[in-house]
Amino acid sequence: MRLRFLFLFVLTPVLAVSCKSSTPSKEEMDRLIDQRLAERGLAPLPSGSASGSSAASASTPPTMKSADAAEAALEFLAKLDALMKDYVAPLPASEDKTDMLRCVTSDATSNDPDLQKVATAIKQRAAAATRERKRKEAEFYKTVYPLAFHYDLDWRTRKGTAVPDVYGCWEDEIQKSFLDSDSWDQATCKRTGKTRDVAGHWLNYVWKVKTPGRGAWFTYTNSDTAPTNSPELMRRIEVASIKVPERFSCRVDDVIAEKEQKLLRCRSNRVAASIRVTGSLKAVNVGDLVSVPLAGTKRDPDGVLFKTVADKNPTWIIDADGAAFTIDAAATCPSVADIVTAVSK
Repeated sequence: MRLRFLFLFVLTPVLAVSCKSSTPSKEEMDRLIDQRLAERGLAPLPSGSASGSSAASASTPPTMKSADAAEAALEFLAKLDALMKDYVAPLPASEDKTDMLRCVTSDATSNDPDLQKVATAIKQRAAAATRERKRKEAEFYKTVYPLAFHYDLDWRTRKGTAVPDVYGCWEDEIQKSFLDSDSWDQATCKRTGKTRDVAGHWLNYVWKVKTPGRGAWFTYTNSDTAPTNSPELMRRIEVASIKVPERFSCRVDDVIAEKEQKLLRCRSNRVAASIRVTGSLKAVNVGDLVSVPLAGTKRDPDGVLFKTVADKNPTWIIDADGAAFTIDAAATCPSVADIVTAVSK
C-alpha cells in the first residue's frame, strides 16, 4: 500500500507536466519518474514496474469478438475470389473439319461438281463436329473446370467412380452399326434377333458393347495418370502466402436439408458461402455463430473447400462432419413453445 501511494505521489506531478505538451514516450516517462524519485532521495523503480506494465498490457491483442470471426472467414473467401478472378481454363483441343477448304473460293466450288459435293460433305461433317465440340465444352465447364476451385489435400490420390460398359443394339448384316433409337433396349434387341426387312433382306440384331467402360480415373487429370500439380486454387494460395484458417466461422442465415446432408447458409451480403454437414447435426438456429475445421482437414469426395462455379449462383462450400461442428455463440431466440403460444393468442 505504501509503495502504491509513493508511486502515485511521484507520478502525479509528472503527468500534470506532460499533459501540457504532447504525450511523452515510454522512455521519457521512465526518465521523468526516476528524476522525481531521485529528487526525494529514493531509488529508481525496477524496470517494467511502472509504465512498462501498462505498455505490455496495451500490446496484448484483444480477443476476437464472435462477429469478427464470421467476418474474418468471409474476408478469407473474398481473397480467394480475387485470386481466381483471372483464371482461364484451357479448353480441350478440337479439330477444324473445314481446314481442307481454306483455299477454295465460292467460284471454284460452283464450277466443279465434284468439288461441290466434297465441300458439302466437309461442311456437314464440320457442323457435326461443331455440335460435338460444344457438347464437350459444356461437359468440360460442368465437370472439369470446377476442379480448379477445390482445396483438396487428397488431390494426388483422389479418384472418381469407375465407368461401366455402355451397351447398344447392333445390326450385324447390312447396316453394320448401332441403332440410335432409345427404344431398342436389351429385351427388344434380343427379341428381334434375326429377321427380314420389308425388302426381304436378312437383318441380325445383336446386343453388344457400344462404349467400353473403364476403371476409376484420377479426378484431377480425368485419366489413369496421377496428377503432378495441385488444383489451381491451392497453387495460388501458396504463391500468395495466404493462411488458411484453422476453423471456418459462419453466422447462420438458414439451414436446408439435402438428402443425407444439411446445408448451413452463411449470412453475407458479399460472398456466398455455406457449410455442408454430413452425419448428426445438433439443433441450429438462425443467428447462431458456428464453426467447422478447415486448415489441414481431409474430406471426401470433394475436399474440404470448393466453389460451385458451374451453378447459376456460385457458392463457396466448406465440407464438414457433424462431430466436428460447434456452436460458438448461440443466438437469443424464443422457444418453439413461446412462438406457438404467441401465435395462438
